[in-house]
Amino acid sequence: MNMHIKDMQNLTAAQYDAAKAAALARIEKRIGARPQRAAFERDSGQRWTILDLLALLVFAAALLISSVHIISHMGALSSRAYSALDGGIIVPLSTYTVVHQVGFIVLAESAMILFFVLHSINARDQRGWRRYISIPLLLALVAMLFVIVANVQSGIGVLESIMPPVFTVGIGFHLERLIVVSLANRSEVQRRYLEALRTWEAATADATLHPDYRAVLRQEVWAKLIGLKRNQAFVDAPARFKVAAAESEISRERWSYGHDAIDHYEGGTAPAAPAVPFGSTAHDQDGHESTPMIGHVNGRGGEYIAAN
Repeated sequence: MNMHIKDMQNLTAAQYDAAKAAALARIEKRIGARPQRAAFERDSGQRWTILDLLALLVFAAALLISSVHIISHMGALSSRAYSALDGGIIVPLSTYTVVHQVGFIVLAESAMILFFVLHSINARDQRGWRRYISIPLLLALVAMLFVIVANVQSGIGVLESIMPPVFTVGIGFHLERLIVVSLANRSEVQRRYLEALRTWEAATADATLHPDYRAVLRQEVWAKLIGLKRNQAFVDAPARFKVAAAESEISRERWSYGHDAIDHYEGGTAPAAPAVPFGSTAHDQDGHESTPMIGHVNGRGGEYIAAN
């Protein structure tokens, strides 16, 4: 004996409202508190390795050598410049010299790394000649030129003068990798956080907008349907049959709001009717082709019937 959705006992208005209330209560529990950004942070593995410590050691050595040369270079320049000052606020020579020595160390070394890294990061999104020439690159070259000049004028050889700034630039490219990884991780966390926040805000304003609401409502409607004595024969119905039966009940409410009943609802189209009606035997379940299910919507709402 074949069984069809039309053979099921429908829910009363009170029973359907109870199922809907139960679904809303479950969704409100899932909504929970406002999402926090920290909850989306993930451990993406160790970013600093022994190689990074070695790079830091090279950078410290290059910085120390360049710093000594820059201090000497700026000390001599500051003395000549200071002697030319006349009038206005007079800054002591020692303060004037120290400010220039320390300031140019931080300015030159830091700017060189910063602008090289900015150029490398921006070049990823550029095409053609813009991948190789940019304002950050020019600024980095200016800073590098100053460091080279300061090292050369210290009196050491040309190779010794070039090594510190070149090695510092090399460290900058390694630093770029660490920065890119960090920014990518931050962007992913921000994307997931904002997506969860939008879902939470929409569901807080209207729980029926939660992405799980439709599935939960079907579960509650089916639970009510199968709880009716007449519908006990459908307890082992396949999943598609359950979905179609639940949607049939949901469509009975929707028609009064001017919707297209079971054919269209939030987010898509209602599931197609089962190709094979739910039956009581293996033959009915697997091989029966004489009574395919078709969807029919009458004035009372969605209802599936069997074609003869």
